[in-house]
Amino acid sequence: MERGSKDNSSDVFNLVFKKVSDKLQETSDIKALSAEFGVLTNDTDRVKFALKLPAVQDAVHVVPKFQPKSADKSRELRTKGNTAFQKQQNEKALDYYTESVLLAPVTNREEQGTSLELSLALANRSAVLYHMKEQELCLEDIQRAIAYSYPEELRYKLHYRKGGCLRALKRNAEAQESFQEAKESANISKLDKKKLKSFKADIDAQLKLCSREAVNGRGTVNGHVDKKVIDKVPPALSYGRNKQIPCASSAIEIKSSPALGRYAVATRNIKAGDVLIVEKPYSSVVLRPCNTTHCQHCYKKVLAPIPCNQCAGVAYCSVNCREDSWNQYHSTECKHLDFIQNIGLGGGHLAFRIVVQTGLPNLMKFREQLENENAESDGFLGCNDKGVYTEGYYPIYHLVTNSKQRTVGDLFKRTLKAVCLLKCLEDTDFFTDKESDCNIQAYIGGIILTHLQNIPCNAHEISQFNLYRTSVEKCQFFEVGSGMYATMSLLNHSCDPAVTRNCYGDVCVVRATRNVNKGDEIADNYGYLYPVHEKQERLTKLKHQYYFQCKCEACTHNWPLYMEIEDKYPTYKCMKCHFPLKIPLIPNMEKITCSHCRNEQNLLQQIAILNASEERYRTAISKVLKGKLEGMIPTLQDHLILMDEMYMRPWKDINNCQEALKQCYNVNANSIVCD
Repeated sequence: MERGSKDNSSDVFNLVFKKVSDKLQETSDIKALSAEFGVLTNDTDRVKFALKLPAVQDAVHVVPKFQPKSADKSRELRTKGNTAFQKQQNEKALDYYTESVLLAPVTNREEQGTSLELSLALANRSAVLYHMKEQELCLEDIQRAIAYSYPEELRYKLHYRKGGCLRALKRNAEAQESFQEAKESANISKLDKKKLKSFKADIDAQLKLCSREAVNGRGTVNGHVDKKVIDKVPPALSYGRNKQIPCASSAIEIKSSPALGRYAVATRNIKAGDVLIVEKPYSSVVLRPCNTTHCQHCYKKVLAPIPCNQCAGVAYCSVNCREDSWNQYHSTECKHLDFIQNIGLGGGHLAFRIVVQTGLPNLMKFREQLENENAESDGFLGCNDKGVYTEGYYPIYHLVTNSKQRTVGDLFKRTLKAVCLLKCLEDTDFFTDKESDCNIQAYIGGIILTHLQNIPCNAHEISQFNLYRTSVEKCQFFEVGSGMYATMSLLNHSCDPAVTRNCYGDVCVVRATRNVNKGDEIADNYGYLYPVHEKQERLTKLKHQYYFQCKCEACTHNWPLYMEIEDKYPTYKCMKCHFPLKIPLIPNMEKITCSHCRNEQNLLQQIAILNASEERYRTAISKVLKGKLEGMIPTLQDHLILMDEMYMRPWKDINNCQEALKQCYNVNANSIVCD
């Protein structure tokens, strides 16, 4: 989850805040003003209060702030790419060409458009992709370069390059067509007679090779080759879908209490490895550092991205993603994106995105729904009248904000940020003339403020795992984006969590990393784990960021840090009631009686089963440490289930097995190999 209390405000906003603060100090009774603001109980009234202050009216002036297109800069970067390419610095050339692509202006943005600079940048990038053996991406850039009106007299080079790609992909019939097109296009080129003759001779040689390979079975006629990178598909839910919570397993139910709020419990015995939640976010955003390295819409890492037609600040993996992004949110965000992404303190961009994607008509309907909200619903807060925890906006709005725990200063700063974001909205077509009423605007500002409070406590990261096969110690998560997941937000925290999370694009999968008995709570982790963080650090930071005192088992019983966890003499647990077994000094391991439930069990038999699994487990751990993670999940899961059935936690091998298993899950989700 996001770090909620850290003030990462931008310099632009800090300047606005200082202007407002200084003006209020000069003209107002701050103590009286704070008292008046402090008694307000809803976010709409807080925004109304701020909008009426002359100091706010004078200081908050929002103007478009985004990365514009530039033909000159695009041309300059393309030239740098050419220099790098000539020196065979392919990766450097690719970076320059990509920057050139993103900066190139486009005319007729509503359709495909035309752009000499963009067509030249795409064509040059296709050349470096060809040399990097990225044939599929090369073909896409060639197609786009032509679509953006690449000069006719130069197209022979693109057709020739396309033929080379298709031949490498063993699509020989298509390759022959492209080589023929190259031959015909060369006739209108500016090649002199000698070069033209040489070029055509080269094409004839390529055509002969295509024919020979097809005859010898090395090529396929009109064949199809899958993309090199195949999208990773999220796993299915274990035990079927939950009727009340559509993206959760039937093994979960949600309960609530004054002490714990809403929380998840197991409806049956859950085993390590079970898939408990598969959830797509209601709304999500790419983080600023990843604006041009990952698709703005689907979060894929992009090697050769395509640009927004209006700004140079974002990238996409495909035309479909670009169009979906534009239609759903980017058309509203585009010209204010730099300001929105820099507003800081509680996910300003995500709050803005939630409002834009929900849309004004739906938010107006939602206001009526709030006024008629029935406290006697069949479900818990966030459920519809049928008791189903919906996948729409309703549960997102009702995620905890901790407003009552916040200081007046914190609330006022967030209110001022909500006003800034509201002013951005007012500078777009979000509001129509009919809906420009100040009360409606205050209501929308209040919605933004609500999310500026509930995002820090509920947003989850969208991450990518960077795998270093030669050095497992270097493997790490890289945060790509942030999203609001209504169901995952219902899981409480434990310093010894029962689950782990992995992202497949923006879809988050929650798996059990230990056994959970029927009726027990299923807890997530908010960033502080008992093996790596001292107890006092955990308690202090959780209280500061999430406003609760952690009372999980690890905190209650003072579990040690990883290096101090027992690894020689395990404490066995009863197979029936799961309480610790008291082993006599001279035990009969075939007949151990639990002092709690009086169940008699054959511990010797259980140890034999575990020992039989131990050798396979040690082999799997050794492979994981060498970066060979594929195929290790079944062995690790089976052994973890056995250990968790027999041993009381903390036990070092349980931690080791959990971490190895998580590494394997990571590779199956969003991940890239870095070496």
